[in-house]
Amino acid sequence: MANRKAIVYLYLARFNYQEIVDEEELRRFRTDINRTVYYNRVLQKTYEEDNPNYKLLGEYSDSELRRLGLLQAIIYNDIHQA
Repeated sequence: MANRKAIVYLYLARFNYQEIVDEEELRRFRTDINRTVYYNRVLQKTYEEDNPNYKLLGEYSDSELRRLGLLQAIIYNDIHQA
């Protein structure tokens, strides 16, 4: 939930307060999300598919990928996609 709030705040900041959150900060955040998804997938491979952690890491990665899509839309100023 905290990540969802952060995305909403970034969206608002991007369009209303561009002097506070610039494009470089958004790109760094995008890099952090990509890194999170990558390491989730690496960790996921250490578990068997029937392990609850395997499924949980997959769901978390899927959630991060949705956030990544929203962040991309914000970076490209695509308000309709966002």
